[in-house]
Amino acid sequence: NAATKDLGIMGNWISEGENVAPLLVTYFNVAKVEAEFKTDYTYEVNQFNIGNTTTVPDLVFTGTYVIEKSTTGNIWTITCNQELPYAAIAAGIFEVKTSPEVLWYEVVQTSGTANVPPTPEAGFGSSNGGTLGTINIQKFVRVQ
Repeated sequence: NAATKDLGIMGNWISEGENVAPLLVTYFNVAKVEAEFKTDYTYEVNQFNIGNTTTVPDLVFTGTYVIEKSTTGNIWTITCNQELPYAAIAAGIFEVKTSPEVLWYEVVQTSGTANVPPTPEAGFGSSNGGTLGTINIQKFVRVQ
């Protein structure tokens, strides 16, 4: 609907099945991710690990976020200032693609790591200079 399209990343999203980034499946045993990017620039992300059949997430990530439209297509940059379960900074890019509406999301934790975030100019798959390829791209479907 037209109203949600104008919100960009703001709103509720779910990623499961083949939409979960292969890196998360392989290294962190992730089966499903529910994300809410609120209009007050706070977020909550619920991570459900493989084998979890309950409604209780295995991990809950919360914090604040900053977004900025890039000059490359419809790609935006995002910086997440995570507060829980531990303090961390993650940075990267996202794009809300339409027909059907899918959020492409690629970030890396930059605090305490040597990770280099993807850039709008280099596009999706450019985390760590492209060495991760497409395995760090997360795709979400909006929850109405």
